[in-house]
Amino acid sequence: MTTRTLLTAGLFALVLGCPQQAPPGMTGYPGMTGVPGMPAMPMPFTGMPMTAAPMTAAFPQPMPGGDFLQNRMNEIYGRFGQGRQPVSQLFRGNLGTQQTQDFSVTITSGHCYTLIGVGTASVTDLDLFLFDQNGTQVAQDQATDNFPIVSACPSLSGAYRVQAKMFTGSGEFGIQVFGS
Repeated sequence: MTTRTLLTAGLFALVLGCPQQAPPGMTGYPGMTGVPGMPAMPMPFTGMPMTAAPMTAAFPQPMPGGDFLQNRMNEIYGRFGQGRQPVSQLFRGNLGTQQTQDFSVTITSGHCYTLIGVGTASVTDLDLFLFDQNGTQVAQDQATDNFPIVSACPSLSGAYRVQAKMFTGSGEFGIQVFGS
């Protein structure tokens, strides 16, 4: 077989092998918890703020012309969004392997939230963590995929830190928050 044939066959197998639901081993979806045995480590907020105000546009809205991240978000939201409405815009970033980026989102106790991350094809493992205002991790998704999903129904209102970590791969990613 030629190199081109092998690459085409490998890409085809990769596309067909994409999971249709969250893979086994994703901790806590739905209703995430912290990492057992790991102490909470407060870290100062250094990222971009995300607004948690209700949005007026209906969701999902396909983006014609190739906005890959928005279209991927629409797809993953359709499968795992739990019917929650968007409370933030799609925040975009770009990371290399083992890099992290923090964002802030204000959430309200008594409501449940789903945070969805998506990555381009070059993003092979994107992880997502949610920390309360005391630095305690309240949700995580460390599954080996490029669409992390965390859910939480926090008992404290306030600014929460969302951390995206590019475990393997590199490239563009997006995170959006949905709430009830």
